[in-house]
Amino acid sequence: MNWVSVAVRAVLGFAVLFLLGYLYPGFSGFSIIHLLINGILVGVLSTLAETAFLADHPGKESTVLLVVSAATIYLYSLLLVGQRAPLVGTVLAAGLITIGSYLAEKRLLGMEAGQQETPQNGQSPEGNQG
Repeated sequence: MNWVSVAVRAVLGFAVLFLLGYLYPGFSGFSIIHLLINGILVGVLSTLAETAFLADHPGKESTVLLVVSAATIYLYSLLLVGQRAPLVGTVLAAGLITIGSYLAEKRLLGMEAGQQETPQNGQSPEGNQG
């Protein structure tokens, strides 16, 4: 399991739901504890679903994340909070989490994968051995 991916998605899930609680009607019933639990569930369940469905392409990963995060947010609010979240707001939150996760993981994990920046003067790092 990729723990960086879980952490990024959990933080994004919390932040998106926190902001939508103020901006979009229907998410105001989430307390901070509910937001934390829901963010962690989105992170863990989406990463487990990607592993189970062998999502190795960014398009597959984004689709799995969108579906799992929307289902997690909707079912959590329905079963544990006791309110029915609006479907449009749930899909909006899942979409924002998916876009943020794609951009963050592309930037964070792209640097971890060994992509090195080239020096400013145009020389290769091997040529500076003097």
